Amino acid sequence: MDYLYSETGQRLAAQHHYRPAETQRVPEAERQALPAIELFTIDKVFGGWRIVQPAHFDDGGIFDRLLESVAGKK
Repeated sequence: MDYLYSETGQRLAAQHHYRPAETQRVPEAERQALPAIELFTIDKVFGGWRIVQPAHFDDGGIFDRLLESVAGKK
């Protein structure tokens, strides 16, 4: 895990189009290849993980229903 957050690990992430968690470890020139995005939190947008987990990911939640709809079309 330490390697993933090292300068080398973060630069590799950015080079493969993943947004680095430790942006200060990636040179500005390399960060410019990643477009600016507006970030959000689960708490602000969805009311927190206590609400999100059962609604989206528990058995029968939205994720299961999406998979069922895709599987039914094959």
